[in-house]
Amino acid sequence: MPYNKKLITLAGITGALVIIYVLSFVLSPQTRASRAARWTPLDGKTALVAAAIELEGIGRERVTLIKEGEAWFVSTEEGAEEGAQKKPARSDRVDDLLSALTREDFYPVRSRSASSWEKFGVSENPASKIVVKDAGKEKLLELDLGEVSGNEIYLRRAGEDTVRSTADIFSAFVSGGGASWRDTRLFPDHDKQQLTVESVQRLRVAPSAPEEPFSIVREKGAWQFDGSAEAVDSAAVTAAIRFILDCSGDDFIPDLAPFANQFSGSAGKIILEIGDGTAHTLTLGPKFEGKQSARVSSSPYIYGLADWTVSRLFRGKSEYVATGNGE
Repeated sequence: MPYNKKLITLAGITGALVIIYVLSFVLSPQTRASRAARWTPLDGKTALVAAAIELEGIGRERVTLIKEGEAWFVSTEEGAEEGAQKKPARSDRVDDLLSALTREDFYPVRSRSASSWEKFGVSENPASKIVVKDAGKEKLLELDLGEVSGNEIYLRRAGEDTVRSTADIFSAFVSGGGASWRDTRLFPDHDKQQLTVESVQRLRVAPSAPEEPFSIVREKGAWQFDGSAEAVDSAAVTAAIRFILDCSGDDFIPDLAPFANQFSGSAGKIILEIGDGTAHTLTLGPKFEGKQSARVSSSPYIYGLADWTVSRLFRGKSEYVATGNGE
């Protein structure tokens, strides 16, 4: 019995020490501060109803992102939500922004007093601002971004006195202007249109004069020239089709309606034909502010292409001819 009593007493003492240790950890100022520092600007469930995002800052181009259906569009004009001209936005970048806003992370509190706002750059006129709205234009979040100190940025949620800091993951979203948000891919989501490297059965290239047009067709799994017995470098054809499908313009350019008749194809045309008989066409038009204008049959937009992009798109027939070491 004495042994059992000692064992029970020892177990009780051990249990009490464990409880004291746990409570000292849970209730310590450091632990409470660490928990308080875990924060997220925007609730994840709330973000699901986001329909517009405004990005603005002193000396920066104002950008508005608008969701229509499942797609996002971007505008840099006033009244973007009321129908100003919009262009497709990079949905992956919008997802990255919403992910950054909804991810719980380390946001230590730097001040709880409104008197400190100006010092941290989060006063009524902050350096930058991110505003998220729902379809009814109600604000889901208004996040004021202030001074950047080293790798950290100060921020404050509108309606709150608390100033926090975090690793600066937000400046890149507000500083790039509209061009950084516009999706200028010539064939965006081409795989959803069954337009892939594997589905293309014929590549027609019509360069500008004096270059001669040519056509390469897939026959029984192998590429060959139309009307020519020359051997084809299959790897070169595959690389060319992949470049066409993944190609992006430098930016969108204004409507060239007055020059519509100049998109006749004389400046250059590429046609991709897939197995079901569908043809996807890229047509070059006039130069605009140093960029080569281009239209794609599946898009209502006009793209501005750099000269090097045009050169890669419109390679001559000789670059597809197999050499002695090629196919």
